[in-house]
Amino acid sequence: MDKNEPNSNLLSELSANPPKVIGGYKKQGWAIKVLENTSNLSVEKEDGGKVTAKAVLEANDKTYYPAFITLDLTKKESFPALT
Repeated sequence: MDKNEPNSNLLSELSANPPKVIGGYKKQGWAIKVLENTSNLSVEKEDGGKVTAKAVLEANDKTYYPAFITLDLTKKESFPALT
């Protein structure tokens, strides 16, 4: 198996079924409202030391995107503020 095979499989899957990106809001408050309307908690502890949190990302063009970010807390060296 070629080590690039998983990447090419992922790229072909994404090409066939591209993810839907919701965002591009001009105001941060609209992205926050979208997250408030989801049934997920603000922070959820997952199995294996992972945490999923709601977040708002700011793009280079100053638009905002609601997001869910998963952090693997077993790799604390990746998060200097947690060590």
